[in-house]
Amino acid sequence: MLTVEDLIQWRPDEFSEDHLTNFVKQFFKDELQWHVAYHNPPSGSWKEITLVHDGEEYLQEIHKKGVDKMKRPDLVAQYLGKDTDSDTLLLFESKQERSSWDPELPEMMRLFFEGIDDYEEAPGVLNVPFWHRRQRNEEIWEALNKDDPARQCFMRKDISYVYGFGYLSGIISPAKLTDQIEWMEEQLAEYDDVPPIVVMTVGWEPKTYEPLVAAVFSETFPTELREHLETVLPTVEGDENTSTLSDFEEN
Repeated sequence: MLTVEDLIQWRPDEFSEDHLTNFVKQFFKDELQWHVAYHNPPSGSWKEITLVHDGEEYLQEIHKKGVDKMKRPDLVAQYLGKDTDSDTLLLFESKQERSSWDPELPEMMRLFFEGIDDYEEAPGVLNVPFWHRRQRNEEIWEALNKDDPARQCFMRKDISYVYGFGYLSGIISPAKLTDQIEWMEEQLAEYDDVPPIVVMTVGWEPKTYEPLVAAVFSETFPTELREHLETVLPTVEGDENTSTLSDFEEN
């Protein structure tokens, strides 16, 4: 019979892509400067996305079409900045292993939002008018009139994108986790035109099971966003473990 103490002390033998996606989602969720716009469950066929404009959330359902032409991200986070809205979206893809890396991922995720010319099957998330709106942190959605220009507010915005790719390293010591950095740098060096992307691997410290991250940012990644992410990611540098569980507490 399991006791409460057993449950508290239990540790998984292995980690999955789901753990990675949920981990990344959590540190964005706990940060007031980010809005988790979309989270793709494993094998999900559709999902809702919410984007923020002028302090209000807009909602629509998004498709799972355009396979091999575009890629639906596993996570979308909208950067809000300190005081106001931002038109920057981070599109993140999670994978079990680094062998799933595809240099075309940033472009394919962008096309999921912007669409492909003359491809009517999947017009792109931002090309479809939003149907519902609510004040942030409220529960009730307001249905928008079909002629309401607010439905097209994201069509008129100049959206910028940054990208992320993450893979698992499992239960691993901080020193061995940093060995992955060289591989990540090599992948970015293969680009002729480097996208603004962060490539990361996530592992769990063997004794404490605290999450650890080794990450490499491209030089094209916006400085403000990079500096902010570097303050919230539980990163490791060399042999020094700088991760603490308090990194995930709301200020």
